[in-house]
Amino acid sequence: MSDNLDPPTDSAFATLASLLALVADPKAAKARLTDLERQQAAAVEAEASLAVVKAAHDQYVASTMAALGKKENELAERELRVLRLEAALNERIKFWRERVPVADNLEKVGPGTLTRRREVDPPPPHDIHFENEPRTAA
Repeated sequence: MSDNLDPPTDSAFATLASLLALVADPKAAKARLTDLERQQAAAVEAEASLAVVKAAHDQYVASTMAALGKKENELAERELRVLRLEAALNERIKFWRERVPVADNLEKVGPGTLTRRREVDPPPPHDIHFENEPRTAA
């Protein structure tokens, strides 16, 4: 008979059946009412517990976001420092490439700036017997 104490459905007959069960078995109705009050108290307690846990979670999220913001600022500063150093290095490279003469006996080897000394034989000594023609090595 306690099954008839469930919350009523849309049907008017279900509501009437619930009222008849209340009149027919007042002990079961009182037990059901006590059980509903206990469930309501548990729900209120769970809601309060949820509020405490939510507050702790919100505090954790806020502190984590603050730490992430701080790290983001530090990384941005480091990136700016690296970009400034890179610009200074590029300017220094440009300065030295423009002002330092390249040796005549260097030849480029492959891609990039890799060079090696060119093996150049010294010019043959000038022969005084030939006016305009240098002596060739035999």
